[in-house]
Amino acid sequence: MILLDVNILLYAFNTNCPEYSTVTDWLEKVIRSEETVGIPWLSAIGFLRVSTTTALYKPAFTPAEAFEALDTLTQNQNVNILDTLDISLKTFKMISMQANTTGKLFPDAYLACLAMQTGSTLASADLDFARFQTIGLKWFNPLA
Repeated sequence: MILLDVNILLYAFNTNCPEYSTVTDWLEKVIRSEETVGIPWLSAIGFLRVSTTTALYKPAFTPAEAFEALDTLTQNQNVNILDTLDISLKTFKMISMQANTTGKLFPDAYLACLAMQTGSTLASADLDFARFQTIGLKWFNPLA
C-alpha cells in the first residue's frame, strides 16, 4: 500500500503549483497500477484545512470543492480513506524518540508510524521524512 501525505494531495489538485504535473502524472500511474492507495485521515483533514484557506492555497477551494477532490480520488476502487488504526502511545513514543521528533514533526512521526505499522510506503515531498528511514520507514518522494 502507498500512503499519501497531505502535500501530495495539495499538489495533485492545485493546477497553479509547479509540482502539479509531476505529482498528477505519478498519482495517475499509481492508481492505474491497481496498487492500494491509502489516504490517512490526518492527510485528508490537512488537505481540507489548507485547500480551503485563502491565505494558504491560491485559489482556495470551497469546502464542497475540497470534498469533491477527495471524492474523485476515492471513486477509484484501489483508493480509500484509511480507517483509524490503533497505534499505541508506546509505539508512537518509540518512533518519535528514535527520530528525535519535536514540534511540527509530530504529525510526520504519526504518518511514519502508520506506514511502518501497515507495511506501507509513504509518498511525500516532505524531506523531513528522511529522518524516519533510519528506523524503518519506506518513503518515496514523487518529485525526486
